[in-house]
Amino acid sequence: MDILFYSIPVFLSMILTEVLISYTTSKDNYNILDTVSSLSIGAGNFVIEFVGHLTFSYIFQNHFKNSFQILFNITPNFNTYFVLFLLDDLTFYWFHRLSHECRLLWASHVVHHSSDKYNLSTALRQSWTGFIFSPFIFIWLNILGFPSEMLTVARSVSLIYQFWIHTELIENMGVWFEYIFNTPYHHRIHHASNTEYLDCNYGGILIIWDRLFKTIKTQNSEIKYGITKQIDPNQKYTYNPLKIAFHEWINMFSDLEKAKNIRDKFNYVFRGPGWESHSSTKT
Repeated sequence: MDILFYSIPVFLSMILTEVLISYTTSKDNYNILDTVSSLSIGAGNFVIEFVGHLTFSYIFQNHFKNSFQILFNITPNFNTYFVLFLLDDLTFYWFHRLSHECRLLWASHVVHHSSDKYNLSTALRQSWTGFIFSPFIFIWLNILGFPSEMLTVARSVSLIYQFWIHTELIENMGVWFEYIFNTPYHHRIHHASNTEYLDCNYGGILIIWDRLFKTIKTQNSEIKYGITKQIDPNQKYTYNPLKIAFHEWINMFSDLEKAKNIRDKFNYVFRGPGWESHSSTKT
């Protein structure tokens, strides 16, 4: 968390720089209300994640650690950090992918996709409820034997890396870099709401997982950012952080209330975000 804390001034400086470049080049990729929403949501996420991280670390160290058989006594060095880097990034890939394929997780993750602008401030638009799930996804690395300090560094490095890829100012990074690493080019496609681009390019730092698991897509048409269904019931865009943070939870519980049987209730929670009991949708 310390690394992320010290990164905040850098993030804000980069956002300001991108704003100035966008203004001087007449690019329409910033909206002041949208940016304020993203920064507000980002601030809320930082506080919630900080408290959640401390709480989980305390509970794991004092109540659950002895309940697990730690497999290896791993000590920090270059080799163990490299292995952790790969395992953490692979875990992120599957968590991220499931967050698009399971509505329960999407209710949290949709916040990050809710802006119709794609810029560095969008990177800070993070969930207020992700802390509910992420400890259980990454806990297997604790059980494997990686110390909590190493995991904190790995998670922080991943989040810091993923900040800079939220920009339209960088077209591509060259063939070899694009083949191995996640870049603005790959991630712009991931943020598209076009039907043909949904559910792809899930990588965190590395894009090789998408190549390995056949989820990579390339851009063939103009990208439209945002989500397929507007947050506001009147189909009007909203800048309200509370609506952005909780709208899909509200929608999911509303669908649960209307569901006619247990199977439909299960499907509304655990199947894809576009699943409906009465029709088949493209989303």
